[in-house]
Amino acid sequence: MTGTSSRVHPGPSQTTRFWGTLGLAAMVATAGYAVYQTESHKPPESATILFMNDIYRIGGIKRGSEGGLARIASIRTELEAKHGELLILHAGDALSPSLLGDMYKGAQMVEALNLLDGDDDHDSRLFVTFGNHEFDVSSCDRPDALVAQVQTSDFTWLAGNLDFSKCASGDGFAPLANAKNVVPRQIVDMHGIRIGLFGLTISESTYAGLLTDREGTDTLTDSYIAAAKRLTAELRAKGAEYIIGVTHLAKPQDRAILETLGDAGPDLIIGGHDHAAMKVGPVNGRYIYKQTADARDVGALTITRAKDGTLSASERTVYELKGNSPTKDPTVQAFVDQKMAAHEAAFCAKKGLGDGCLSDGMGITQIAWQLEENSNREMETAIGNWLADQMLAPETPTFEGCDAASPTVGLLTAGGLRLNYDLPASFELKRREVEELFPFSLPLVAICMTGTELKAALENGLGAPGEGRWPHLSGVNVRYSYEPATRTATVHEVTSGGKPVGPADPVRVIANGYTASRGDGYQMWPVCGEGSGVDWSTDGARRQCEQRIMAGLESATAKPVMDGDTVFDLKDWALEAFHAADGKGVGPTEDLTDDTRRVTKE
Repeated sequence: MTGTSSRVHPGPSQTTRFWGTLGLAAMVATAGYAVYQTESHKPPESATILFMNDIYRIGGIKRGSEGGLARIASIRTELEAKHGELLILHAGDALSPSLLGDMYKGAQMVEALNLLDGDDDHDSRLFVTFGNHEFDVSSCDRPDALVAQVQTSDFTWLAGNLDFSKCASGDGFAPLANAKNVVPRQIVDMHGIRIGLFGLTISESTYAGLLTDREGTDTLTDSYIAAAKRLTAELRAKGAEYIIGVTHLAKPQDRAILETLGDAGPDLIIGGHDHAAMKVGPVNGRYIYKQTADARDVGALTITRAKDGTLSASERTVYELKGNSPTKDPTVQAFVDQKMAAHEAAFCAKKGLGDGCLSDGMGITQIAWQLEENSNREMETAIGNWLADQMLAPETPTFEGCDAASPTVGLLTAGGLRLNYDLPASFELKRREVEELFPFSLPLVAICMTGTELKAALENGLGAPGEGRWPHLSGVNVRYSYEPATRTATVHEVTSGGKPVGPADPVRVIANGYTASRGDGYQMWPVCGEGSGVDWSTDGARRQCEQRIMAGLESATAKPVMDGDTVFDLKDWALEAFHAADGKGVGPTEDLTDDTRRVTKE
């Protein structure tokens, strides 16, 4: 094992402590005798940290066989028995999306997290950074869900680059701006080590106006760097000896913070958002750690003070949470069981389905479905292609500039598929799996664009392996190259029906409403432009654009795909089609081959 953090100079309080004992013996009164203990015999000061990120389901995945809050509670108890009180860090995305979250708006996760310390008091050692999905159903003009969940949290939220007082009108998120358990940064004394914490949250259009540190910066990444520098300086000025950035950012943005700031930045980054266990570094002597989504594993490390006063972090230990390793905490698991049973009863009643409907049969997989996020978000898959094919099944709208002879392309972003584990061939699907696969509704939209605009859209998605904007495709073949250092893709050729798609050629692209309204960085779409009334510099612009499309107000370039009198929703279609095929094969019948692949990476 080797240390994974840079050396940290002692703060003022630490200097005083060593000045008073250096070269002397510490006297301890015991049973009336003066007992002397030399400084060299004192055990080293150390603090152990347990960390996680992007946890969406309180009961875990694979029908509860992996992950889950009950296993996290057990691993906390196990490590506390060994190391004493722990520092618990959650790097964001807790409240959404999930099947239960759709009904409870995140309350189920807050209740479960409140139980992690085993009592009803405030958990002074649990810190959670706001992730982008905390805002799925909350914004300045509809803040109630997020406000309610934060107010009922028995732990602390980190908001280092979010100013909740910046809503343009009304009270908005004002309760969060004044909440005692929402802080930009905090110092925690852990076994004699003053650890400074700050949180950073990635920007999205819903709440971009809340972001701080934008003045004088050219890019969002620059603003994250500026925030990290400011927060680090504030923590050091207040006596923090070792600083951890708990970030919900993409890996390149975390790396840019360490590369740019060096000693002026945090000593360690515990991150989320990427949904993959990773160790990045050393970067200026520092490291970035992230864990897999859905608590399939958690990480732990120990910060120790050496005799010369410097602090260093141990190598990370990864704990896989599955089966009886560890056994589930009975109190937390009892809550999970009760909540899931109550949810199923309410869900089935709301849908007009029979009792226990989440166990309804939904067909049998004919080949393995690759839905692990390191596959779903990074590579072409048979199930991804097959679902994109279904997007072309309804009648596709035409436009003045894109008639029925124009190529039609299905583009399904990986972020819309969130099961996060593979399903083997001959797996008997239940309604719960299909509902969890599609946590969001997927109303489809047709967009009329040029080949140049399609090429830019493909480069946006293919240039983000590991992220939710990665595209699964139908009706098109793409040849491209990727540069990891700059995280950019270059599309060299696009063909449809065996014919090249030229720069000026009209193309109809089918995407879901979120993507069509410039979600996930697909800002090259020719929708909601000048004259639409959509101000893209304000929060909520994407949602306003989607509403315009669905209302037919963008019909020159974008129209909803209709199924009779209703908008065709890919999720609704899948639920109906799979249920109708109970006991029969569903999904793709053959795995990908060199002949059937649609994406070629050079």
